[in-house]
Amino acid sequence: MSSVALCVLVSLCVVAEGGFKGFRRSNAGQEYTCRQGGVCEELWFTQQLDHFNGADSREWKQRYFVNEAFYKPEGPVFLMIGGEGPANPAWMQNGTWLTYAEKLGALCLMLEHRFYGKSRPTSDLSTENLRFLSSRQALADLAHFRTVMAEARGLANRKWVAFGGSYPGSLAAWFRLKYPHLVHASVATSAPVHATVNFPEYLEVVWRSLASENADCPRIVEEASSTLVKLLKDPTTYDNITKDFNLCSKLQIQTEMDSAYFLETLAGNFMDVVQYNEDNRGFEGVMGTNITIKLLCGVMADSSLGEPYERYAAVARLMMETFSVKCLDVGFNNYLKEMTNASWDGPAAGGGRQWVYQTCTEFGFYQSTDSPNQPFSGFPLKYHVQQCADFFNVSADQLAEAVAQTNEYYGGYDIRSSRIVLPNGSIDPWHALGITQDITPDLPAVFIKGTAHCANMYPARSEDLPQLSLARDHVFLLLQKCHLVIGAAELTMKHLCLFALLATFVVHKGVLSQAPTYGERGSDLGIQVFQQVVRSKPLENVVLSPHGVASILGMLLPGAHGETKKQVLNGLRYKKNGPYRMLKKLHKALIAKSNQDIVLIANALFSQRGFRMEDAFLSSNKANFQCESRGLDFSNPNLASEQINAWVSNKTKGHIPSLIKADMLDPALTRLVAVNAIYFKGLWKSRFQPESTKMRPFTGGDGTVYKVPMMSQLSVFDMAMASTPQGLKYKVIDLPYHGNTMSMMIVIPYEEETPLSRVLPHISTATVKSWTKLMHMRKVRLFIPRFTADAEVDLEAPLAALGITDLFRQDKADFRHLSAEPVYISKALQKAKVIVNEDGTKAAAATSAILLARSSPPWVTVDRPFLFLIRHNPTGTILFMGQINKP
Repeated sequence: MSSVALCVLVSLCVVAEGGFKGFRRSNAGQEYTCRQGGVCEELWFTQQLDHFNGADSREWKQRYFVNEAFYKPEGPVFLMIGGEGPANPAWMQNGTWLTYAEKLGALCLMLEHRFYGKSRPTSDLSTENLRFLSSRQALADLAHFRTVMAEARGLANRKWVAFGGSYPGSLAAWFRLKYPHLVHASVATSAPVHATVNFPEYLEVVWRSLASENADCPRIVEEASSTLVKLLKDPTTYDNITKDFNLCSKLQIQTEMDSAYFLETLAGNFMDVVQYNEDNRGFEGVMGTNITIKLLCGVMADSSLGEPYERYAAVARLMMETFSVKCLDVGFNNYLKEMTNASWDGPAAGGGRQWVYQTCTEFGFYQSTDSPNQPFSGFPLKYHVQQCADFFNVSADQLAEAVAQTNEYYGGYDIRSSRIVLPNGSIDPWHALGITQDITPDLPAVFIKGTAHCANMYPARSEDLPQLSLARDHVFLLLQKCHLVIGAAELTMKHLCLFALLATFVVHKGVLSQAPTYGERGSDLGIQVFQQVVRSKPLENVVLSPHGVASILGMLLPGAHGETKKQVLNGLRYKKNGPYRMLKKLHKALIAKSNQDIVLIANALFSQRGFRMEDAFLSSNKANFQCESRGLDFSNPNLASEQINAWVSNKTKGHIPSLIKADMLDPALTRLVAVNAIYFKGLWKSRFQPESTKMRPFTGGDGTVYKVPMMSQLSVFDMAMASTPQGLKYKVIDLPYHGNTMSMMIVIPYEEETPLSRVLPHISTATVKSWTKLMHMRKVRLFIPRFTADAEVDLEAPLAALGITDLFRQDKADFRHLSAEPVYISKALQKAKVIVNEDGTKAAAATSAILLARSSPPWVTVDRPFLFLIRHNPTGTILFMGQINKP
């Protein structure tokens, strides 16, 4: 008897007719021409209208397709699930699942979703009839189909695997969850498993995806959208707007719904492109696959087209030309008429009316502009909610209750099942409602950087990203593992999940194995210094600038020779020859105005008047570190220290008023004081409101409970759950600053009884980079202390523990390229200060090294000890880090 690999396809990743929104509209192209007539043959299956009412005996015909071309005896069964649009027979001849089927000898079935395409259970789409449209009824369709097909084809003992992408991806996961006896495993691609009424995070991902191409792109879009909102308030501009956007009739804005519909329609140009950026949907007959984020951002950056508003209009005209649309209909009343037409011949019967009904009665998913961290304006949540009332007489309270019931029934993010693989793409806005890190070893996630919606489902091509190819390969390994056990011993869940976990690792391997940047190399040394310091101060607040430590050593490096130079190079992991060009580039990147958040880095060499330094040493510091050189009289230590401290105070905006004490300067022997000062001021991207700050308990490292001012906000943050090699779990929360290049990462042990000291030895720049791959967006109420922390650190002992010893030893230090006079470092210290409040963060650090002539030797609730890191994300440089035991 044949065995079947059943492939279920999601319409979100397939062509769906009509201009409906939700998982964004798919633009139908030419009708698909089947190369093999048999696989495109429409077959029909008898289903019950209402699976949950035994007294209702009504039946209807559901469309499905079969591809037996790859069938081999004893193969598995793949089930591809249809979604919110007509099932496209193109998928019976194309797609990654067919590659799997050919290798595994699988029979492929595609089942169309009830009420979509030609699967029409009722005479029309009236609200009364649409009560039979739900995910629960769809799952029951799948269960009945699987049961009957297995019996008819003798496949009851075969391993069935459900596939789906987007909404059908959710169905694939839920099919395994609710019918585990019928489906052995599921691959749920780009599956939004968490229902939510308001989904502003979608547009937040759109911002980040646009910014990944061009940091200015989303800001230009934001300016254009804001300009348009202002123009809509002035009816005298309507003629020009009508012309600019090639509207079908003169713009009429009589209600907020009119304005919101117009603004959402234009925003949809960007939303659609981001969601499906650089996909491979052309085989479906989809038009416009050549329109990418890069192309749209190129238009928005083209000043020759005029102001941002004019460029926004140019994008709209480009999209109309691409899809052969003569003019743009933005009348909400016309949309209302289309959506309330209940005929199967109506303009919204291709899926628009049905899908909006499902969002109003199950999911929400409304992509509103309610978040300040996204580029568009003018279509708030109330606009979407009002449509439920207008189309289906569903109130806001009914909608909220329906969404809550969906999460209660399926579990939302907290899926309690097994053998479900959950691929997602980082560019896809829907990943914000999906699973992007492992829930359990049995529920692994495959998060594919740089890819869009359902990317792993489309046919492979030569220009695919390496991580996308790897993701496809590892999903296949999972299926292969299922195939091998058919007719043999049962496959244990542990075996199955090993492959899923391996997939997650290998997808990121290309990123993690990249050579560290110079910012990361230097930061790693600073992190190790920090780890040395906190070992001796486990219950104290400790603040350090890893980059400051690296900078002061980098400044001295051109003067070092022999073993002294070797130790510094090894500690910093710099190449022996020519690190300075890269250090210069790093310095420029850190202080660039494009960061928006203020980063000031200043370096200076204060030398004894008459002390001659080598020209090459001075020129290297000036060229690569923009280092000042000043002569002082160290025979007067009080005056010299005052002059150095005044410079430091000025460069750190007064936050480090005193760095050098007079008694640190030997009047007879001090030759040089090298100083690095760093000042950072960043405003939170999502600001904490001062009125939300309340006194709340914080348990210090010694167990003492303090009352501290605890800031709070309900917002969306990137979060991750990570673990040490010993298996200790900890949470990571990323708080971005408004310029998007800087962020503060908060690390706190998952278990309250786990001390922070158990996690700290695990931290490195590679660890931090790995967190960025685990991050997923979550709406949480975050509680974090408002705090000020400062510390002074003597760097000699920590650096010596790391093998950098000679530069502190009178008999070993070799700075022959700094000066002909032998010198060594008598003191190396750093002062750092960090202020975190509702507006953002102020941080400052100053590091110095004093060289002497050789003589005598010299809802996450952050309510317990935590680690913070302030990171320049483009270079991976850690500017500041700290251990907070008592805010």
